[in-house]
Amino acid sequence: MAITLVSQPQYSIDTPGFENRAYGASSYAWLAQPAAIKFCKEYGRGFRMPTGDEIIAFRKAAIGTSEETEAMKYHVSGTTVLYVKNDGVWHMAFDDDENGLVIARAQKGYDTHAQGKRWTISSKDADVRAALKRAEKNNRIVPAPLETITLSTTPQENAMSEYGCNAIIKAALPLTSEINAQTIRKKGHAKGRVYSIRDFNGIPENHVEIRRLSVGGFLDFGRIGNLIAVDDLINHGRVRPVR
Repeated sequence: MAITLVSQPQYSIDTPGFENRAYGASSYAWLAQPAAIKFCKEYGRGFRMPTGDEIIAFRKAAIGTSEETEAMKYHVSGTTVLYVKNDGVWHMAFDDDENGLVIARAQKGYDTHAQGKRWTISSKDADVRAALKRAEKNNRIVPAPLETITLSTTPQENAMSEYGCNAIIKAALPLTSEINAQTIRKKGHAKGRVYSIRDFNGIPENHVEIRRLSVGGFLDFGRIGNLIAVDDLINHGRVRPVR
């Protein structure tokens, strides 16, 4: 894989399906969600927060380049994770809309998490309903696991790994589940993990809880194999603008 410098500082990548994206330089600073959004908007016309898929696609392409070290650090995304109860069972719903809840209401989420509280919103809220509708349409709603999931990144006979085939990984990273497995393995890790909410006590009836999807770093905030679907908006990470 390779990356090509388009302008200074703007990159294109050759990860299949992402060739038409333009990536900016990393923030090179650890930013909470409101600051990360501001950084992306001010970077240049049309730039926005990256999705989880876009972070993984760049990370894969950056291997063996001058951008590898930065790309392998903990990065935050604009992907919203909604925890919603369906028929008595808690589910995770993933939404990449560029005006999704962790973007449009980032300050509210940040303020709530800064107080040590859960960020919950009524399931009747128009934006919540729209996000859940998008997630359902894109097959990105899955039962929430009751424990941290650990999955092998080793390819099987069909060239797909346990990680790449997992329903939760595919819901979180619909375009790059196996690409991420390859990257995790390339960096010396045989397994990848998914962290999610396990305690749903305290979520009001007919409400959803909102979190952010982030990807773990090689040496910071855990390991590169970690996919964090339970991130608070006060947590700081690197961010790389995309358009």
